[in-house]
Amino acid sequence: EHAFPGGAEPAMTKLRIALTFWDAWIDARNHGWQPTSGIQQAEWPALARAVAADLAADREISDAKVRERFDAAAHPKLGDRVQILAARLSGAK
Repeated sequence: EHAFPGGAEPAMTKLRIALTFWDAWIDARNHGWQPTSGIQQAEWPALARAVAADLAADREISDAKVRERFDAAAHPKLGDRVQILAARLSGAK
């Protein structure tokens, strides 16, 4: 958790968006696929594939809907969730 950069470093934006997106997907699944963040159940897989493709190509997240809803720099309240996710991931090693 301490190694995961805080603040809004531009180099970490795509990772923060991806982690926040992943967390929201899990939350939506855990709550019976209620429209979390304005995303319907059928939309999640296509959005996830787009996020994964962007990460694999080492480019910024291209989907405007994902960037708009899950950018922790644009929505500071999401930053805490990113830190919690980073801690969970580092503990899973």
